[in-house]
Amino acid sequence: MPYALQFSHTLPWPRCLVWFLQFFIFRTGRMVLTYQTDSYAQELDTDVVSCCAAEHKLPVDGRPTRVQCHEVVLADTVLFPEGGGQPDDRGTIGGQPVLRVLRRGAEPVHLLEGPLAVGERVHVAVDWARRWDHMQQHSAQHLITAVLDQLYGCTTTSWALREASFCTIELDSAQLTAEQLVKAEERANQLIREARPVTVSVHQAGDAALNGVRARGLPDDHVGAVRIVSIAGVDDNMCCGTHVSNLAHLQAVKLLSAERGKKGRTNVSFLAGQRLLDYVAESARRETQLNLTLKCGPGDYATVLDKWQRTMKAGQRAARDVLRQLADAEAERFWRPGERFLSVHQPHGDAEFMSAVVSAVGDGTVPVLVTVGGADGAPGSLLLSGPPALVERLGPRLCELMDGKGAGKNGRFSAKLGSLKQRAQADRLLREEIESSTES
Repeated sequence: MPYALQFSHTLPWPRCLVWFLQFFIFRTGRMVLTYQTDSYAQELDTDVVSCCAAEHKLPVDGRPTRVQCHEVVLADTVLFPEGGGQPDDRGTIGGQPVLRVLRRGAEPVHLLEGPLAVGERVHVAVDWARRWDHMQQHSAQHLITAVLDQLYGCTTTSWALREASFCTIELDSAQLTAEQLVKAEERANQLIREARPVTVSVHQAGDAALNGVRARGLPDDHVGAVRIVSIAGVDDNMCCGTHVSNLAHLQAVKLLSAERGKKGRTNVSFLAGQRLLDYVAESARRETQLNLTLKCGPGDYATVLDKWQRTMKAGQRAARDVLRQLADAEAERFWRPGERFLSVHQPHGDAEFMSAVVSAVGDGTVPVLVTVGGADGAPGSLLLSGPPALVERLGPRLCELMDGKGAGKNGRFSAKLGSLKQRAQADRLLREEIESSTES
């Protein structure tokens, strides 16, 4: 007879019966762990089955780094290993922080910094805030996937549960309109208000109950029991993740956008539960800041910003006109008797100003050095123009002098400068190079 057990958080099983079932399943080669049967279980005591030293690539300060650690296998665990698009849990084992929880076949492997003795009795606790967030987002994904399929025949091809951000569902549809998105959101929230139960049943591969169940296939290394997550009257989905026991625990869902993805697919972004509440709170905080800055309410943001943008563009045009006039004035200064090169520095200039000065001087036979920026110690830019041989020799020297990086050809050399503290020395180098070229 196929093995199938129903578990519901709304009707908790006696703990002794759960232990008996787990013992029976273990003895018959069909072990079901606590995280698979009760997503709300936050801690338990269990035995260490194995512990071995290992090396894994783990994020350290945001960068993947090879870390020496220990792989720990437990007789039972409340910690979910990564899988099904859901990240793994965090928590503690015997007081040690859990670095990662990996899935190796049917076996969760816990990564700890320090070793544990085989046979040792340890207390296991899950990071509940992280687990609850993952439960809400994952169950919301099942709900949204089912609604989009029922309303528009859109099939989910993948999904991503991102950390502290919105989640995405990839659909096989090329387009989802704004009206369709609103209708799907309304339907999903209606089902949440109806408080539809969410249950988990555990089966063995080949069980007839798995026929016709929504699934994207099992992993190649999958062994052991298969779980079906059911939303009453809405969906049956093969899934290994942790879920809420009732849609009411999602509180609400928000479909943020539907954007064109790769290969003619559509990416739907969404938030649910506490993550949605946090998003609303942050949006309200930003709205308050904008009200103070723009001196208006949200309904007038677009009008005020459009006015600001037009004013800013007009100011930028006026500033460019002034810089062009200044460039022309600097170029006129060159024609004074005795000048053999032109050197200009404008703290508030830009690339257009530098090009205007060089172009105003002549045909490129006259050495011209223009620098901009550097106000209050900020980095700047350089443009050197003149005879190609001189520019080729002098450009790298100026970069070295002013901590810059640049390149050039055909009598022009441009660079980004780290410092303009030696700007006066640059003029001396240019003068010495010109005098040296004249003498030779």
